[in-house]
Amino acid sequence: MKAGGDKPQVSTFEKCSDPTTEFRQKIAELEKKGCKFLPARRDQQGYVSQWICPTPAGPVNFRDVLISQNDTAYQTVTEAHGSEQVVRTTIDALRLGECRIAGIPKSNRANAKLPFFLKQGPQQ
Repeated sequence: MKAGGDKPQVSTFEKCSDPTTEFRQKIAELEKKGCKFLPARRDQQGYVSQWICPTPAGPVNFRDVLISQNDTAYQTVTEAHGSEQVVRTTIDALRLGECRIAGIPKSNRANAKLPFFLKQGPQQ
C-alpha cells in the first residue's frame, strides 16, 4: 500500500535471465535466512507462493502471484506484510529474444540451454 499518497516508484531495465534458476537461487537464499515456505499452488490468479521470514522487527509474511500472460510475458505481484507496513511490488516481464553470450558460436546456441532476455518494469 502506498503511504500518504506517495507515487509508486517505477523503473524499467533489461537483463539476460533464466527465471527458473533465479527462482531456485532466491528460495535457497531465503531458506538460509530461516524463511519457511508453504507449498506453491495454482489458483484463478496464477501460481501462488507464500513464505514467512524472521526479522528483528518480527516476522514478515510474503505472498507472490505469478501470472503467465502468454509464452513470452508474465507478471509477478509480491506483497510483504510486516508489523507496521505492507509493501507491494509488481514486475511485468517480456521476453525480447536470445541472450548474446560471448564464446558460444551461433551454430551451437540451439543446443545450449540459454537463459532469455527480459524487460522488466514497472515496479510499484
